[in-house]
Amino acid sequence: MSAVERKSRFSRQGLIGMGLIVVGVMAVAGIASVPFLWQQSIQPDLDESRRMLALIEQKIKDAEKNKTPLAVTEANAPQAFVEGGTAGLATASLQRIMVDRANEVGMRVLKVQPLPGEAVNGLARLRLDIETSGSLESLRSYLLAIEAGAPLIFVREIHISTPADTEVGDTQYPSESLTVSLQVEAFGWWGAQS
Repeated sequence: MSAVERKSRFSRQGLIGMGLIVVGVMAVAGIASVPFLWQQSIQPDLDESRRMLALIEQKIKDAEKNKTPLAVTEANAPQAFVEGGTAGLATASLQRIMVDRANEVGMRVLKVQPLPGEAVNGLARLRLDIETSGSLESLRSYLLAIEAGAPLIFVREIHISTPADTEVGDTQYPSESLTVSLQVEAFGWWGAQS
């Protein structure tokens, strides 16, 4: 093999190696940009949620600082709050909302239990334990209805179980008869008390 042939061979190998490096860098750059593009696609929703939570937090801080009831009225109340004249009425309203949303999507409510919450100057943190049953598809629709609708309701815990006695050859699949236990949280308001 002559020196010219050897030089030509090393040049081709060098170009192939350089090409592989360039392709590898481009692939890594493409993969690295996926989270950024996803973040940009959900940014408007995140911004809206942050504004709503900041509003709630500011109203709580102002009420605690001034030792005065929150000045939330029908005209300026964000749709984030569950309405009610007291913490108990707001909790009952939240129970009704959760049962209505379950019925709309085909979930069956087995049990609803209010949990202890906190109430300060016309604003209350409301919490419920809910046990439902239904199919996987209706569960998906139920969770979407809870977290995408107004008022703001947050799912804090979820436990899903299937019937233990489902046998092979049974016509009902385990995903068609799920038992779902949820713990949800929302904020209730009843405005200034005179």
